[in-house]
Amino acid sequence: MKGKNLQPRLLYPKIFHANGDQKKAGVAILISDKIDFKMKNILRDKEGHYIMIKGSIQEDDITILNIYAPNTGSPQYIRQLLTTLKGEINNNTIIVGDFNTPLTAMDRSTRQKINKETQALNEALNQMDLMDISSKNNRIQILLKCTWNIL
Repeated sequence: MKGKNLQPRLLYPKIFHANGDQKKAGVAILISDKIDFKMKNILRDKEGHYIMIKGSIQEDDITILNIYAPNTGSPQYIRQLLTTLKGEINNNTIIVGDFNTPLTAMDRSTRQKINKETQALNEALNQMDLMDISSKNNRIQILLKCTWNIL
């Protein structure tokens, strides 16, 4: 496969995306044709900062939320978005994306303390019973800092 120019549609025929008008933001969720994913609902941000798809895999419901937070004010943005979408988030929800903010001091290159905005975001995540599983179990990694996530 090396050197080949493969089209994403050939590898991942189920591509869901939300794009902003000014090409400043955009998120996508690509699902392999090997996954029996059946789409039920899709919610897109008109500015391209998030996309949420609801569907099922082998008759089990699943929700995938991909967030690309703005470069400034990201903790408040994420907290507000999760509060707004609270009714859509359940035990079968996977949240991925680029939060543009470190959730822990370990996520920072300088190991500085996290600021009050990030503490407030972490409190909101805890109140919604959401957790960063990459910090809970080193063998399982959810890419919270990567714009492209593939299921």
